[in-house]
Amino acid sequence: MTKHAFHLTRHASSHLYQFVSSPNLRLIQFCLTLVAIFFFSIGVGLAKKYVKPYSYWDLGTKNDFCEKVALGFMFVPFPWLAFLLVWHVLKKPKIHPGYYIGFDLYLGLSVLAAMLVLFNFSAYVLGTPSSVCDGWRYRKDPNLPALERCIRHAPAIRGIYCTAYVFAWIVGLMHVMFFGVACRVCDVYDREKKANNRLEKTGVILRSQSRSSSREHIV
Repeated sequence: MTKHAFHLTRHASSHLYQFVSSPNLRLIQFCLTLVAIFFFSIGVGLAKKYVKPYSYWDLGTKNDFCEKVALGFMFVPFPWLAFLLVWHVLKKPKIHPGYYIGFDLYLGLSVLAAMLVLFNFSAYVLGTPSSVCDGWRYRKDPNLPALERCIRHAPAIRGIYCTAYVFAWIVGLMHVMFFGVACRVCDVYDREKKANNRLEKTGVILRSQSRSSSREHIV
């Protein structure tokens, strides 16, 4: 690799590292995580108000169990994202891209896998308003106005939960994206190191040959 090519590679790796360590992108990811938590929280609150007292399955412990787990799971990326933002504010030295590979891979795959499983087992996603609010069938004195109110609000709660899942998937995909870019950064850094070593060896050989030719000329 020539010296010119080496500088081009170094320039490219610098831009890639700026992307993976961008505080603006991490702040966007942090905000998207907050949005997902917000929608999950709103959905759980509405479900508790309109559905729980009238559901045979007791929504507070079973029907929205997946959403409550998802809500708690969305707090997992917080420490890593908060650390990166604080690290940037304090203007600390650059973090080795290997850390981005490890944390973003773990968080990305964990969030995507968890949300996919919880989404496919969610009573709100797979069920219907009548199935969610079917507790009146098992009550000796069903509260029909409350049942109608439950059925009326169940689709809105389902939409809120689906929106929360979408934002959660976006957060997970961003982690996977940062992981891929960090892998590329490490690959480019490795190429730079090898190119630099070859340049140094070439320089040593040229200097040695130059000294030898100078000695022969003197003799």
